[in-house]
Amino acid sequence: MSSLKLEFLTETLQYLRPVLRETKTGEESAETIIPDSIPDVSEVLSASGMAFLRGRELSEGRAAVAAGISASVLVQPEGQSAPEVIEQYLPISFSFENSLIRPDLKSRVQVTLQRVEGHLVNPRKLLIRASVTVELEIFAPCRETHPTGALTPEVETLTEPRALRLMTAMEEKRYSIEDSIRFEPEGTGRKIAACRTELSHTESRLTGTRAVFRGNLKLSILYLTEDGQLLPATAELPFSQYIDLECEDGEQTLELESALCGLDAGLSADGGSLELSAQIQTRAAVIGTMEPAWVTDLYACAGEAEVQWQELSYESLLDTQLFSVTGRGSSPAGGQPLVAGIMPEAWSQSREGETVRFSIPVRVLLLSREESGWSGSSVCPELTCSTQAAQGCRFDVQVMDLQAEATSGLDGTDVKLTGTVCVRTYGTACIAEPVDGEITERQETDKRPGLIIRRTGSGERIWDIAKGYRTTVEAIRAANDLAGEPERGTLLLIPGR
Repeated sequence: MSSLKLEFLTETLQYLRPVLRETKTGEESAETIIPDSIPDVSEVLSASGMAFLRGRELSEGRAAVAAGISASVLVQPEGQSAPEVIEQYLPISFSFENSLIRPDLKSRVQVTLQRVEGHLVNPRKLLIRASVTVELEIFAPCRETHPTGALTPEVETLTEPRALRLMTAMEEKRYSIEDSIRFEPEGTGRKIAACRTELSHTESRLTGTRAVFRGNLKLSILYLTEDGQLLPATAELPFSQYIDLECEDGEQTLELESALCGLDAGLSADGGSLELSAQIQTRAAVIGTMEPAWVTDLYACAGEAEVQWQELSYESLLDTQLFSVTGRGSSPAGGQPLVAGIMPEAWSQSREGETVRFSIPVRVLLLSREESGWSGSSVCPELTCSTQAAQGCRFDVQVMDLQAEATSGLDGTDVKLTGTVCVRTYGTACIAEPVDGEITERQETDKRPGLIIRRTGSGERIWDIAKGYRTTVEAIRAANDLAGEPERGTLLLIPGR
C-alpha cells in the first residue's frame, strides 16, 4: 500500500505577537526638611504630583523600567496666612523577570501615578509618599506560514476566512518641546503650587510608512501670587512629529500613545510668565486588518488522509469605543473651593450577561479659602460606562480629558467631574490548521454506482456531501447547476468519479 505526503499552498502572516503582559505597583517615600525660610508647618493642605517614564532596558530574561514622581505638597505655616510649597522628586525603579524577555523584542511601558501623600513628622519635617503603577507589554515579531490549499493531487480543502486585527508595526520616538506663556494679569506669580498635565493627539495619519501627528500638552496649574493668593491657570504646548515605521500596504489603523518623560516648569524672574520644557515619548502602533483563508478541513478523493492539526490562538482587537462620562461628589468643606489636583485610580469591571460595566474612581483634591485661612480636602467621584462583549474578552481602559468643577453650596462643596473613557476590547480567535500528513491508498471493496440521487438534510453543506462520497464540490455544483448552498430537502445528483 503506497502513501503520498501532503503538500500545501501557503501564505505568510506577519505581525507582532504579545508574549508578556505584566503590571506592578511600587511605592517610594522620602523625608524632607522644611527650609529655614518657611516657619514651622502646622498642616498639610494637599499633595499632588506627576509621574514620568525615565527609561527602560530589555536584556535576556529581564526588563528594567525607570520612573519618577515629581511631588508638590502645599503646607500651611504657623502664623502665616499664605501657604507654602514643598517640592520633592522621588525616583522609582521596577524589575520584571521572565524567560520570554529578550533585548531584540518590542516593548510598551505605561506609567500611572496612583497616589501622592504628605504627612507631617514634626513642624520641621515632612514625609512624602507616592505610589506608581507600571504596565509592561512585550511583543515578538512573527512571520508565520499558513496553508491555504493543497498541492497534493486529488485532495480537497475547505477554507474559511477569519478576520483578524493584529498589531503589525510599532516604533517609539522621544522629543522635547518648550515655550513661554504669559500670565494675566502680568507680574503676579511667585511659585507653582500644583501642576497637572495631560497629553492629547489632535490629528494623526499614516502616510506610507510614516506616522504623522499633532498634539497638545495641556497643563492645569495653581500658582501662588506675591500677595499670598492661589490662582488657577492653564497652558497648552502644541507639538507636531513623525515616526517612521516598518509596515506594509493594506487596511490599517494608526494608534498613538504618549508619555511624559520629564517636565521643567517654572516662573520667570518677573513672575509674569511660565517657562516650560517637556520631554515626551510617543509610541505609534499600526493595527492591520487581515482576512487570511484558513484550511479548516480536508479529505482525499482516492485515499485516506492522516493529518496532524495544530491549535493557534490570536488576540485580535475587536473594537475601540469612546464614552463621555460624568461623575459627582461632595465635600463638607466650605469657603471658596479650588481644584488642586485630579488623580484617576485603578479601574475595575463587573459583568452581567453580555454587559460589562467599568468603574473608574477619581480622586479630586480641593483647597478652600476660609476666614481662618486655607484648608484641604478630597472627593472621589466615580466615572462609569458599559459595553457589550462576549465572555473571555480582555479590556484596556484609559480615562482622558478630565475636568473638575467645584462650586460652594449651603452644605459644603459640590464637585462635577467630566471626562472621556476609551475602552479597547480584545478577543481571542482560536483556529486549527493542518501542519503535516500523508495520503494512503484506499482499498475499494464495493464498487460505487456511477450516479447517486439523494436529498439534503438540515444544515448540510455541499462540502459535507462531497466529503462523504469522496467527490468534489465543483462536480456536485456542476451536476446540479448550483451557485450557493442548497435548501433542505433538495434532490441532488452526486456524480461518480
